[in-house]
Amino acid sequence: MKYPRTTQVLRPHSDWSMIPEEVLKAAAFRGEYVHNVCAAIARGLFVPKIPPEYTGYVESYRKWLSEAVEQIIFVEQEFFCD
Repeated sequence: MKYPRTTQVLRPHSDWSMIPEEVLKAAAFRGEYVHNVCAAIARGLFVPKIPPEYTGYVESYRKWLSEAVEQIIFVEQEFFCD
């Protein structure tokens, strides 16, 4: 069985029509970039220098990780229950 992604479930309830396409594309790129960097940090992988426009997001994640997480068990693992 293929399960829906969060964005698929929320799509009918979101109206992005008033946001310029280039703004949406930039936000999507930023979100994917920051998400991938944060996953790499959680895995303990080397993370190259972060571009200044993304540093705040990544530093916020690092702060949250150090303050709120005692142990990382899974990173990017999907779980399902039929």
